[in-house]
Amino acid sequence: MASNIGVTLAAARSFNEVERERFVEIGDKPIKTTVVRNGKAVVAPLVDHLKVDALVDRLVPVRPALSPRVVSQSVPPGTRVQKGTAIDLVLVAPLDIDIGVIANAHEDLVLRPIADVAIALEDPKLIAILGKYDDPEKVTEADKAVINQAADKMQIQLDPDPQSKKSLGSFLNALEGAHAFL
Repeated sequence: MASNIGVTLAAARSFNEVERERFVEIGDKPIKTTVVRNGKAVVAPLVDHLKVDALVDRLVPVRPALSPRVVSQSVPPGTRVQKGTAIDLVLVAPLDIDIGVIANAHEDLVLRPIADVAIALEDPKLIAILGKYDDPEKVTEADKAVINQAADKMQIQLDPDPQSKKSLGSFLNALEGAHAFL
């Protein structure tokens, strides 16, 4: 027999000043998770819930650009696994990720951190273009102008050859990948 447990999202108060309840469906047996660090299981400490609530009320939300992102995992994304399967995740703060982790990124950006393109990704016109094209040769002239403007601001040269590692397509690919991490 499953039961519903109300989970108060205290963190939601800090984002939109509204306390909400969420219901999580669980089974009869308690869910047991195992966190492993350096090959050893980490035992969850007993905590004083009143003090935890007071701490949560004082916390300042972490800026999304500083929150770690998953860059790899031991099981390919989208793979169904049995309940209880251990999955190793590698988490990295976006500002510590080099653009080179993005496949087919523009050659001049490969060694640069994602933070270097974060400013360009504040342009709403550029954001609207990301993910819009599956083929860089189909990019409209108006959208090319926006992309070229972003490249100029970043002092990146775009090669007109679509096969080049410095093409508009590789630049757009780098921006789309960086945007996913930010």
